Amino acid sequence: MVATAIALLLGYPAAYFIATAPRRHRLVLLMFVILPFWTSFLIRTYSWMVLLNPVGLINKLLGVFDIGPLPLLYNEGSIVVGLVYAYLPLMILPIYSSIERLGDGPREAAQDLYARPWSMFRRVLLPLTLPGVVAGCIFVFVPSMGNFIVPDLLGGGQEVMVGNLIQQQFLSTRDWPFGATLAVAVIGIMMILLLVQAAVLRREQGTSERSPTESHTGRRRGRGWLRAHMGVVYAFLYLPITVLVVLSFNASSLPTVWRGFSTKWYRALLDNEPLIASVRTTLVVAILVTAIATVLGTLLALGLHRTVRSRFLDSALFVPAVIPDIVLAIGLLSFFNLVTMPLGVGTIVLSHVVFDMIFVAAIVRTRLGYFDVRIEEAASDLYAGPVSTFFRVTLPVIAPGILAGALIAFTLSVDEFVIAFFNSGPTSITFPIRVYSMIRFGVTPEINAIAAIVLVVSLLLILAALRLSRGRGDRVAIGP
Repeated sequence: MVATAIALLLGYPAAYFIATAPRRHRLVLLMFVILPFWTSFLIRTYSWMVLLNPVGLINKLLGVFDIGPLPLLYNEGSIVVGLVYAYLPLMILPIYSSIERLGDGPREAAQDLYARPWSMFRRVLLPLTLPGVVAGCIFVFVPSMGNFIVPDLLGGGQEVMVGNLIQQQFLSTRDWPFGATLAVAVIGIMMILLLVQAAVLRREQGTSERSPTESHTGRRRGRGWLRAHMGVVYAFLYLPITVLVVLSFNASSLPTVWRGFSTKWYRALLDNEPLIASVRTTLVVAILVTAIATVLGTLLALGLHRTVRSRFLDSALFVPAVIPDIVLAIGLLSFFNLVTMPLGVGTIVLSHVVFDMIFVAAIVRTRLGYFDVRIEEAASDLYAGPVSTFFRVTLPVIAPGILAGALIAFTLSVDEFVIAFFNSGPTSITFPIRVYSMIRFGVTPEINAIAAIVLVVSLLLILAALRLSRGRGDRVAIGP
């Protein structure tokens, strides 16, 4: 709850700043908010271990003023920081969408009536953007409640949350019925919150359907503090990553103490056979998952686009993408146990496909929104069969979306930890599981080098996917 409140306080002004910026700048500002979210969750959490360490950067800066070292790590405060850092983009995105949809009309009308800024926010802006606020709070609260990585790493295992309890019941105490009960309770809370969100959306439906008005008058009032706030948000998002990359070139044998420039830890990775073996396993899994999830996700998107007319059924199909990872993980583990399927590479692949195909379907279906069905009708009039029409007409139009979905699926599979953690066998250790064990049980400077490589590769793949999803020639039409 505290993490959700702080994320809201940070996210609302940031979303307002982006949504009221000149239109040509909005996409760039928003992209810089989203990019850290798509990088490795484990690495981002570890970056705060480096910053909050007793000999980390924050305590060193405090030491300049003769303060500290303060106990910033392994307590509730560090857990809150980690959760806010992990899910802040999920708060900003829906609020940004709500504010942008409004346009400038309501704010300008309030200013014309001499409303003060606080009164305008409380009586006009907040009520009209309440659906986005509710959605953002749900997107932060639900995964925070089921998260066990942040309490385990940043809390040092001293603070127990619901996610940690579920993990312990399935992997330590082996009390699966109690663990399943906790998971069902998490799903129940999530469903209640989603019903609340749906009720808010229905109430605000008339407002949300207004056409936005584009205007620039009055936008520059009070932008100074918003710029400063946005700078703080960007520093919060990128400082941990930057520090981690810099420390990856550290000559010291301690991961948090700078002793000069060196690339020896990158060279040391080549001699780490267990790590290299885990990379091979991860690549095999990711390639198989990408191939299967891309095919199934594309077929799912085509089926939804052409046949499904129920909004409830349409939303229900995407539930696996919004429930906490640990709930999906133990559900899959229970299924594999029920069918007596041994845990290994096969179970990891199947588990990742269930998760990744939803994202592929969402991206491809978005692409299908730009597709003019009259092209297929014209192909049929020219006696083209369904298969020929698909490969010669439909596929070329949605190919960028399919490729973008495949890149996202590959990135998610390479980075995914929780589902693999529960559904892998002793001989199928993936790269994130190996990194987790290194962070949890024996931090060495190699971690910083690993983190830098993972961050760079993830960012490149996501940028490529974004570029493909925004490719030219989206809309193809016949006639006026």
